[in-house]
Amino acid sequence: MEIAEIKQQLPIEKVLQHYNIAINKNGQCKCPFHEDKTPSLKIYPETNTYHCFGCGKSGDTIQFIQDKEKITK
Repeated sequence: MEIAEIKQQLPIEKVLQHYNIAINKNGQCKCPFHEDKTPSLKIYPETNTYHCFGCGKSGDTIQFIQDKEKITK
């Protein structure tokens, strides 16, 4: 399976669910990459991406997993 295929079949919401990260009604959650008291990580389901307005981390499902697990492709 190619990375492009994985991205298509793996929604960002499912990745966050795997890590027990709850998304609020505004499509935001507390960022797992820095100390976050209020939700600063915005989820964009239509593009399957995320962006944190606190620490600046952003990317797609693969990038989220890489950052969370501290691994590379």
